[in-house]
Amino acid sequence: MDKYDVLEKTLEDSFGIPREDRPNCKLVGEDGNAYAIMGRVDTALRRGGFKHKIDEYTSRAMSGDYNNLLCVTLEYVNDVGHMCECDEDD
Repeated sequence: MDKYDVLEKTLEDSFGIPREDRPNCKLVGEDGNAYAIMGRVDTALRRGGFKHKIDEYTSRAMSGDYNNLLCVTLEYVNDVGHMCECDEDD
């Protein structure tokens, strides 16, 4: 376990959701507007059984700039947008 794993574990104990329990949410390839992102995360948290984490997420996500929003978002959901199948012209 390196220092980044220790830091992430410490943060998960305080805020967010442990990586293996986070609900999936498609972020990549979707509307990047901050409110659109928060809406998708809200829906994912509700569907994943983490309704009690929505106020915490919203408060933390809105407490800084756009980069903060993205960092906080990834503490609460797993982005599955990068896993979509892309059309390739081979």
